Amino acid sequence: KTVLDQLVTPEFTVTGMKYMDSAAVTRSMWMQNIFQDIKIDSVHFLKMKVTTTEEVGIVKAEFYWSGAYGNSRFADTASFVDTWVKRNGDWRVVSRIITN
Repeated sequence: KTVLDQLVTPEFTVTGMKYMDSAAVTRSMWMQNIFQDIKIDSVHFLKMKVTTTEEVGIVKAEFYWSGAYGNSRFADTASFVDTWVKRNGDWRVVSRIITN
């Protein structure tokens, strides 16, 4: 198993503030995008803020990334909010909300 596979819970979803009425991207769809469909050339985090309680963590981040999706090249700044929960003493991500 990859580290990413261990960190991402089975119920993980990705949604967007612009697309709240659309169906969420499931874990399996997101993993396929990351490992097969998107070729990422670079990622640079511009800002990040983490807040935690004993059982929940919220990660807010803004990043620049570039690469290709199929034949389409991209270079963009994006931001997200991830929700993490502590399970059996280990942190796992359960949700990502794309905020821009």
